[in-house]
Amino acid sequence: MQQEQEEAPQEPKESKLVHYSALAAVILISILIYYCSSNIESFKTWGYAGAFLLPLLANATIFLPAPGWLFVVAMSSSLNIWLLAFVAGIGGGIGEITGYLAGFGGERFLQKKEGKKYAQVKGFMQKYGFFALLALAAAPIGIFDLAGVIAGATRYKLWKFLLASILGNMLKFFIIAYLSVHLPGMIHSLL
Repeated sequence: MQQEQEEAPQEPKESKLVHYSALAAVILISILIYYCSSNIESFKTWGYAGAFLLPLLANATIFLPAPGWLFVVAMSSSLNIWLLAFVAGIGGGIGEITGYLAGFGGERFLQKKEGKKYAQVKGFMQKYGFFALLALAAAPIGIFDLAGVIAGATRYKLWKFLLASILGNMLKFFIIAYLSVHLPGMIHSLL
């Protein structure tokens, strides 16, 4: 008696190529930014263009974290903090796409390995994703990369991810710029 083995449906080669390409792009971008980090300081003289590029590059790294908020602190004394937060927030939000792509590329692996948990996280993202992403993007601690990976892996809508990421980064960078300009004076007046 011959047993029939049920074969799992094969994923199209094009789909595998997209997944692997997304992961390779994220790794390549992270390595490139890490090796070019010594030149990032020169962007500070670029004004608002630097305010856009520095957070974009800093947030594009996943495996090798770079604190983009430090550049905002450095630029806040010479640029309008409202425009600085606006421009840096857009750059930082766009830079977070690499985390999304890493999750997108690893989605198949996560779905196979963590089937039930994956379904729960996907449900959470569909229900609360925008506000969770907005809050995490606004937080000054570096956990948003993980949120981006989860958003990509659960196929959260890219436009919603970008909007939450940009708005959260704008809020975070405004608070950081405001405090870096006004906090020293506040502390000095208390003394």
